[in-house]
Amino acid sequence: MLLMLLLLLMLLMLLLLLMLLMLLLLLHGLGRSLSRHLRRLLTHRLRRGLWHRLRHRLLRHRLLHWLRHGLRHRLWHLLLWHLLRPRRLLEHRLLKRRLLKRRLLKRSLL
Repeated sequence: MLLMLLLLLMLLMLLLLLMLLMLLLLLHGLGRSLSRHLRRLLTHRLRRGLWHRLRHRLLRHRLLHWLRHGLRHRLWHLLLWHLLRPRRLLEHRLLKRRLLKRRLLKRSLL
């Protein structure tokens, strides 16, 4: 009885995982096709002025970039970013801070 319940639970988990994967793939495809159509519409309709302001604002918020490269790429880059970033970025920040302190110290001594 317990074994049957365990098997049923495992099957449900697998099904849920499969559905999640399908949803991700669907969203990725939709994001890419939607971004293509939106970009075409916006570039044709608003060639100057408003389009450039809108594009600048979207690029600043990285929305256009995410749409352009799709959801799957965004998730992949997020994963890579979180795996690779922290140590290097922290080292870089500490190094910059050290250099800045040294520069300020030299300035105050002169």
